[in-house]
Amino acid sequence: MSTWWIHCCVLYLLLGLSAGKEKYDDISISQRDVDPCVTHGVLDQEWRSENNAKSTDKNGTTHCDQADRSDINFPGWFRFKGNAGNRMPEKCPASEDKCGTSAPMWLNGKHPAIGDGVVSRQACAYYSGGCCHWSSTVKVKMCPTGFYVYYLPNTPVCSLAYCGEYHDLCLDNNGGCSHYCSMDNSTFSAVCSCPKGFRLGKDQRTCEYHDLCLENNGGCSDNCSMDNSTFTVVCSCPGGFLLGSNNHTCVKDECTVDNGGCSHICVHREYNDHRHCQCPVKGLVLEQDGRTCQSPDVTVTCTDQHLQLDLLRSAFHGLNESQLQLADPSCQGTGNRTFITFKSPLHGCGTSMNFTNSSLVYSNIVSTRPNYLSLMSGVVTWAGTVEVPFECEYARDHWIAHSFKPVVEKLSFKEKGRGNLTFNIQQFQSEKFATAFSKKDYPVSVNIRDHMYFVLSVNTKSKDVKLFADACKATPSSSPFDFLQFNFIINGCPVTSEVKFLPSQDPREIRLSIQAFQFLKSFPQIYLHCKLVVCHTADMTSRCTKGCVQDDSPGKRRAETVDDFQISEGPFHYIVY
Repeated sequence: MSTWWIHCCVLYLLLGLSAGKEKYDDISISQRDVDPCVTHGVLDQEWRSENNAKSTDKNGTTHCDQADRSDINFPGWFRFKGNAGNRMPEKCPASEDKCGTSAPMWLNGKHPAIGDGVVSRQACAYYSGGCCHWSSTVKVKMCPTGFYVYYLPNTPVCSLAYCGEYHDLCLDNNGGCSHYCSMDNSTFSAVCSCPKGFRLGKDQRTCEYHDLCLENNGGCSDNCSMDNSTFTVVCSCPGGFLLGSNNHTCVKDECTVDNGGCSHICVHREYNDHRHCQCPVKGLVLEQDGRTCQSPDVTVTCTDQHLQLDLLRSAFHGLNESQLQLADPSCQGTGNRTFITFKSPLHGCGTSMNFTNSSLVYSNIVSTRPNYLSLMSGVVTWAGTVEVPFECEYARDHWIAHSFKPVVEKLSFKEKGRGNLTFNIQQFQSEKFATAFSKKDYPVSVNIRDHMYFVLSVNTKSKDVKLFADACKATPSSSPFDFLQFNFIINGCPVTSEVKFLPSQDPREIRLSIQAFQFLKSFPQIYLHCKLVVCHTADMTSRCTKGCVQDDSPGKRRAETVDDFQISEGPFHYIVY
C-alpha cells in the first residue's frame, strides 16, 4: 500500500513539473530559434483598435482570438500595425464592449525596453466590471527598429480578443534611442536619428561619433578636419590657395602672385572664385584694364632716370608744393598755375625698388607735410591730408641686338607705357676691357677665330640689380627672326667652346668672349642679338641665380613671350685666311 502511494506521489510530481514547464515556456523550440523581430504575423484589423467602442466589427461580428474561431493562426508572434495601432494598451478599458469583442484584452504591465529582450507579462480581459476577469501569459519584446512584438496564445475563452492602440513609442524610454526619436507614421515605429558628427550604430538605436573626413575626405578637395564643437567638416587649403564659394573646393588665390596684377587692393570674389582689383579711395578710378587705379587728377610719367608725378592743383583744395613732400622730405616739388610736379630719381628722394616675377618696380609717395596746416594762410581750409603713392614698372626681360660693327649706341624701350630702362652693348679691343671701339674705328676687320670682347650692361645706379644673358644668336641681318640663325647661347649656356663668359665685378654687366666666325653662305655683315633678364641680387630663386640650364628640351625650355628689340651698329667685316 505504501509503495503504491509513493509511486502515485512521484507520478503526480512529475506530471506537475511537466505541466508547470509548459505553462512557463509555451514557445516551441522551432519558434525560439527564429527572431520574432524578423518573423512574425501582423494584427492590423480596424475593429481591434481601442477607438472601436463596439463589441463587433462593421459587419456586426464579435471576434474571438482562438485558432478554431479565427482565421489568424494563434498562438504565435504578432505585431500590431496599421488601423489596429502599434501596441497593446497598458490600461484597463473603460467598458467591455470595445475592440470588436465581448471582453477586450490589455497588457497588465509596462512594455520592455530594447535591452530587456523577451519578457513575460499578464494579459487581462475586462468583463462585467472586472479588469482582469480572465488572464493569460504573453511574451513581449521591443525590436531594435522601434516596434513591439507579442507572443499571443489562444484566449482563455470566447469571445475574447487582443486590443490595440496607437502610442507614441518615443515616450517609452525615448524609443530606445540614445539621442533623437521620432515616429514613422507609415510603419508606426520609432525611428532614431543623430546630431551632426554622429551616426547610428549597428543597433539602429545608439549614436556613435563619426569622423566625416573618413568618407570621401568630407567632400573637401584638400585638407579636412572636424570641428568638435559643432561636429561639422572644416575644409582648408595649402598655401597659395583658398576655399571657393562652396567652402569645400580649393581654388588658386590669384592675389598671392604679384598682388593679382592689381596696382592697389586685390580681393577674392567668392561668387566666381576669381580675383578682383579695387581702389583704396573714392578719388581713384579703376582703369579699363581692370587692374590699375588712377586718379583723373594725377599723372605719372616714367623715364629711365626718374619718376614724375603731376597733380592737378585745383583738385587739392589750396594745397601747394611747399605743403607736400616725397618720402624724403628734403626733395622739393615745383609748380605752375595748373600743376604741382614732383620728380623722384630712381635712386634717390626715398624711392624704393622692388622685384616682381616680370618687372622691376620703383615707387615713392607724395603726402602732406606733418605741419602743412601751419604753412597755409587764411582762417579755414578745405584741404585734408593727402597720400598719393605712385610707381613706375620696368620690364625685366628683353632682347637687345648688336652687330659686329663696333659703334656704341644705347637702346631705350618702353614696356606697355609703364616705363623704360636703358641697356648697352659695347665691343672692346682686348680682354682687359679698357678701351672700347668707337665710330672712327669703323669698319673693323677681324680674322676668323680672332677673339672679340663684348660688354652687355643695364644703366642703373642700384647695386641690387643683376643682369643675365638668357639667350644670344647671330643673324646676317638686323632682324633677330631671320630665317638663318646661329644660337650660340641657349638657356644661359654657351653651346660651343668658342663662346665664353668672362668674370666681372659688377653684377649689372656681362662680359663675353666670342671667336669670330662666318656663315657658310657669303654675307657682308653679321648681327648679334641677346635676350637679357634683370633680377634682384638677393633673390636666390631668380632666373639669374639658376644660371646655365643644360636641359633645353621643348617641354622645359622657357617660353619667350616678351617683345624683341635690337640695336644695329652696322656690318661687322671679317677677313678669311
